[in-house]
Amino acid sequence: HASARSIAIMLLTLPGLAWVAGCRRTEQPPDLQKQIGRLHGDSTEEIYTALRNLQSLTLQAAPAVPDLRTLLQSTKDSDMQAEIAKTLGLIGPQAAEAIPDLVAMLGQKEMWPRYCAVEALGRMGPAGAAVLPKITPLTRDKDRDVAAAAIDAVRRLQRSVPKR
Repeated sequence: HASARSIAIMLLTLPGLAWVAGCRRTEQPPDLQKQIGRLHGDSTEEIYTALRNLQSLTLQAAPAVPDLRTLLQSTKDSDMQAEIAKTLGLIGPQAAEAIPDLVAMLGQKEMWPRYCAVEALGRMGPAGAAVLPKITPLTRDKDRDVAAAAIDAVRRLQRSVPKR
């Protein structure tokens, strides 16, 4: 059977339990400018890596919004469009300039881009409230996940508008 010491070591190595100072290595956040540069690369894998890294930066990735919009407008890859929308949503209200691009995605046939676009729009704060009439019909989308995301987005946007 395992000794108390080996059990303690196993517990400390489990994610979330390594709270003792010095037991967990702290990771540096991704370099923002490097990730923006990757968005312009020729490698799809490199672009996806940049998108994931920008998603981890959330609000701090706001300077990437113009580059994300350019990429969104130029790609025909619906999976990439969805990942870009997801990234914009995680940036939140600071990505409000991308609202027209996200609204344009709401009519796509494929579920994933519609889902990610409506999710992102729901995170745009008061600026997103202006497109509630575009989002509301998706509360009855044929795909249940899109409909649920639209219901959530409508609620978020309605709450973001100050009451008079």
